Amino acid sequence: EALEVVVGREAFDAFAKRYIHAFRFSTITTHEFVEFLREKLPGAFEKGLGWEWIWAPGMPKTAIPLVRPLIGEVQDYAARREIPSMETVDTWKPIQIGLYLESFPRPATADELDTLERRLKLSSSHNADIACNWLMLSVESGDEENQSWISAFLKSNGRMKYLRPLYKALAKSDFFRPWAQDLYKELRTSYHPIAQQAIERAFEEAKRS
Repeated sequence: EALEVVVGREAFDAFAKRYIHAFRFSTITTHEFVEFLREKLPGAFEKGLGWEWIWAPGMPKTAIPLVRPLIGEVQDYAARREIPSMETVDTWKPIQIGLYLESFPRPATADELDTLERRLKLSSSHNADIACNWLMLSVESGDEENQSWISAFLKSNGRMKYLRPLYKALAKSDFFRPWAQDLYKELRTSYHPIAQQAIERAFEEAKRS
């Protein structure tokens, strides 16, 4: 988008077509891209991209800020420890509910957890991302009531994106760790070898800490 702002939409579109045509069956290096850019759009590199955009770490100072109202809304709710009304929750997409749970400050109180479960209708959710983030919040808040829910989730979901963070949270809990180790022994052979390594590493790290 920065390049388009510098040269204009028409010139950018023409450059994009030339780029696709020239390299449609190949890959190129960063230096080759810069050379191509300088050849097809003289001066654009120096005006809009340059070293900061191509090689410097982080986002350039000239980067156009991203406006993410859907994400900002739920993060603001979480930062305030404010639990939205059911009417508000009904307007949220699943990804927003998952992010809200992920962002909610730890530890949550028992009353907060109870209200969250009711207002976000978590017990009836079939979304694995939401369930994982909810169980993470529950475990990290010291809630000892969801063992059957956690067990069912870990038995029915074998993806690393769920197993690693949830087992890591369980391993850090003095209450859950022995139970989670026994559950893992039962389920170990159903997990991918890479997942097994990650889970066992989580238990080892918890033991050393």
